[in-house]
Amino acid sequence: RTIIADLNDATTRGSAMGHLTTTSVRGSMVGATYGFTLLGFMPMQSAWVWAFSGYALASALALVWSFRVLPESRVITPHTEKIRIPWSLQLSRVFLVVFLSAFASALIEPIYLLFLKGKYDVDVLVLAFVFLPSGLVYAVLPRYAGHWSDRWGRGPVIALGITLAGCVSIALPFWSSLILVAASYILFSVGWAMASPAEDALVADMAPANLRGTILGAKEAAAGVGAALGPLAGGFIYQYWAKEMAFVVNGMLLLLTACLAYRWFNNRVFRR
Repeated sequence: RTIIADLNDATTRGSAMGHLTTTSVRGSMVGATYGFTLLGFMPMQSAWVWAFSGYALASALALVWSFRVLPESRVITPHTEKIRIPWSLQLSRVFLVVFLSAFASALIEPIYLLFLKGKYDVDVLVLAFVFLPSGLVYAVLPRYAGHWSDRWGRGPVIALGITLAGCVSIALPFWSSLILVAASYILFSVGWAMASPAEDALVADMAPANLRGTILGAKEAAAGVGAALGPLAGGFIYQYWAKEMAFVVNGMLLLLTACLAYRWFNNRVFRR
């Protein structure tokens, strides 16, 4: 992400971040197909050997490729200069939005499969097909959604995407049909495919050239803390309050986050 931020200015950074996401997701889909095909046609012990060998080979190829092809994009900072994050109100607000969105989305991660399996009494394989279209959305849409944030602003695209995800989360536990659940998760994925590259681009926009890596790392740390705390809160709500309320709380937090993002960042527009 730091290399992408270095090689693109504010007018193209969202599109480039989205392109990075789609490429990563497509690679994940190819890898998952390879791994599950092995598990389906080989004994487990042999399949694990081939799967991890494939992982090692792909990693080695990526290492060689990165040394031979990737340009160095870092802005050189004198070694005598101490690196410090230039904290500001706007940067703190970005990290809060990142934390809240990660916390809210992680809140339902450990429970939604349990909830859907229990409510609709279907096999996990059926649920995998329910979520397949949402995976395809992630493999295509982020590139275009990142371009929308370049044209219409980071804040509005983040807010609209998170609002979509929040509305779906509130409604999802009350659907009576698994088909409606599948359609809802497509919208859920559309929302996050819009918000994620715009968030990355927004953080990069605010980072000085010689501190982009540090600040993008701090952004990932904020998201990681939210993602670590979210499942604990979601599991507690699911077990001790009400199963549906985990989704409702998730949705309400996302709507709050969307309002904050629009209020704070709706002027981050870079039209081409």
